[in-house]
Amino acid sequence: MGKNLSGYCDPRLTVASGMSGDEGLKGDRYSVEFNKWNVFVNDEQTRSFLALEVLGGGLSEITKQIHIVDVIYRLHGLPEFYKNPRPHISLLWGLGDTSDRLKQGLEEIDRCNKNASPSCGGHIFSCKTSGIECKI
Repeated sequence: MGKNLSGYCDPRLTVASGMSGDEGLKGDRYSVEFNKWNVFVNDEQTRSFLALEVLGGGLSEITKQIHIVDVIYRLHGLPEFYKNPRPHISLLWGLGDTSDRLKQGLEEIDRCNKNASPSCGGHIFSCKTSGIECKI
């Protein structure tokens, strides 16, 4: 899960980091494959999220970019991202820790999809991107 950093610094500060290693530049476009449904709960356990997680294509590129952002956060005295980031898109959220109910729903989806043939090459959704942008 992302960190809410609005209390740490001016929220208008924008940091864009690219694959070239040059801070502030975006790199070449690459594919990101979202391979797995997952459930996340924020640190405060006030929100639960149904998300698509990146486990294949694009994972190494995104992880490198997160590490670049970590360096910039540390320069500004901010806490870094999680030690073991899990890139994902949160699609739905609800109040409180409803992870058990969301996981039950995912189990049912998995049961329904077991007999379906994989038509997407092993991923649920894919897109192309050239970088990430953090607003803190």
